[in-house]
Parts: sequence; C-alpha cells; structure tokens
Amino acid sequence: MFDRFASTASLLDGAPSPDEDHELELFMYFGCGFSHRVMHHAESLGVELPLRDIHADREALSQLLELTGRRTVPVLLIDGVPLPESRVIMAWLDRYARRAA
Repeated sequence: MFDRFASTASLLDGAPSPDEDHELELFMYFGCGFSHRVMHHAESLGVELPLRDIHADREALSQLLELTGRRTVPVLLIDGVPLPESRVIMAWLDRYARRAA
C-alpha cells in the first residue's frame, strides 16, 4: 500500500519506536493550521493526544522553548522526546496507531 508519508522516513530516525505504548503530548495552538492537521489526523486514527496550547498556557510555552529552543508548533512530545513538523508527526502517528493491529 502507498505510504503517503514515505518521504518522512529518514526524519523519524532518533524518534522513539512507534511499536510500543508511549506517553504523548501535543504542543500546539488553536490558530495553527498545521496543529489542526495533526489533531484531526490523530483523531481519525483513534489516537488520543493531550493538548498543550502554548498561547493559553505559559508553562507549556516555557517547556517547549526548553525542549526545542523554538516556539514552532506542532511538536509531539513522546515520553519527553520532542518530534517536530506536522508531516513527520503524522507519519509517526500512522505507525503508532498500527502497533496493536
């Protein structure tokens, strides 16, 4: 089957394996189209993502800056490891959703 995120495979190097359960958090803000794309994709896969809105939660913004040095969202936090870029996050989530299938 065609993997629409195949070009992101090398960007997943260093990310935690999607083949086991993880604690997940999505750093985002509601005005960000890329954040909405990731949230919708996770919902379509049945993956629950606790949301950390960096505009409404100063602690979330501080944590994002500490982890990445940037304010750019979305960033998926996987057991404390940040994974940036919406296409990369969606590719990881695709594999994560298939782990139990």
